[in-house]
Amino acid sequence: MDYIETLTRLRTKASQFQYVARQVPAAKAEKLVSDVRALFKDDKGRPFTGLTTERDPLRIYPDSDVAANLLGFLGTPKNDGTAQALAGLENSFNKDLSGKDGEARYEVGAGNQIPLGNNTVTPAVDGKDLTLTIDSEPAVLRPAGAPADRAQGRGRLGHRDRAGHPDR
Repeated sequence: MDYIETLTRLRTKASQFQYVARQVPAAKAEKLVSDVRALFKDDKGRPFTGLTTERDPLRIYPDSDVAANLLGFLGTPKNDGTAQALAGLENSFNKDLSGKDGEARYEVGAGNQIPLGNNTVTPAVDGKDLTLTIDSEPAVLRPAGAPADRAQGRGRLGHRDRAGHPDR
């Protein structure tokens, strides 16, 4: 996000919150917040407190971006913070993959949980697994204008082994 654009949005009367960056790995975001608090202090030596992190789903592809279009991608999270699948298998199987959030409710008195008060716990339910068989090293495509030997069953034009050598 653009620094000037973010500052401009923060200076509007109705603004109390703005994203500085989205879908940043948690460790990197937490280190940045820690560094900012260590570097920037107010007149009384207190650390800067206006920068925080929030959970934001981040897609990590197992083999860089191989088959990323097939696996799909996530969009801006929904208002409740859950991931929003937008395309690919992620979107097609979202109901199966998502699972269900858990919940804990309990009575509170003076800001603390009442030890023998009413409480209910609903455990989270994991989503289902989806097993794929995707070859991460697909056959090299036939160059334009090359003979279509494969279509005539006369060879393996363009296919290479894992070391990059043509199959024989």
